[in-house]
Amino acid sequence: MGVYALNPIANGTDNKKCVPSSCGIIHNISYPFRLKHDPKHCGVSSFTLECDNNVTMLRLSSGKYYVKEINYRDGNIRVVDPGIEKNNCATLPRFPLDESIYRSYGTSSSTPLAFLKCANQVHSSSYVSTASCLKSEAYGYVKRGTTTVSELEDGCSIESTTLITTSATMKRNMSYEDIHKELLYGFDLEYDVTYVWVNCRERKQWSYPEDRCFPHSLTGFFQLLWAYIYDFVLLELNICKNLY
Repeated sequence: MGVYALNPIANGTDNKKCVPSSCGIIHNISYPFRLKHDPKHCGVSSFTLECDNNVTMLRLSSGKYYVKEINYRDGNIRVVDPGIEKNNCATLPRFPLDESIYRSYGTSSSTPLAFLKCANQVHSSSYVSTASCLKSEAYGYVKRGTTTVSELEDGCSIESTTLITTSATMKRNMSYEDIHKELLYGFDLEYDVTYVWVNCRERKQWSYPEDRCFPHSLTGFFQLLWAYIYDFVLLELNICKNLY
């Protein structure tokens, strides 16, 4: 069982004792992020990063992404799909956008990019041809912004969807080479430490209905018991006392 932590600092006061980790170009990996082999009390398990061959990776349900930057001030992490290669616009994102990404991260700083396959040539400024880089028997395009099936031109279908920075959608007359450079730059995911998923079972701890995990120990048991007594007994008695 997991709980949403309303105040993650309360769940991890020991984080203050944690030394920031480092992997490759990413230094100062600290709360709420942590590396996979950091002490369990450091960071939040939902924001665990991996260090593969000195490269910081963020694992999402669709796959693992390169971490290019963590901005603690703005609360976002910039990642790049590992399928995108520099100076090779024929490379494609390895992982399609997965809806589960929205469970842990916000995407307000990023926008969808749809890869399309069309039976006929499309004459629309919102459709950017990929022919200069990607060879295909059909006509290939990318389209920036949210794209639904009902909005597609006749004979077109969505092959896959990824994300790019919202700032890239503001640029006009972009070629596919320009868009590929934006893919290489990556996209931002916002993390919110106000509501984070704390997996008490993963920590081998008891979960409390609201915002806390307690260790499987005698002390933890009495802490859990006291939390129940305080919230469900003492507070109720106090409310009743104030009413009368």
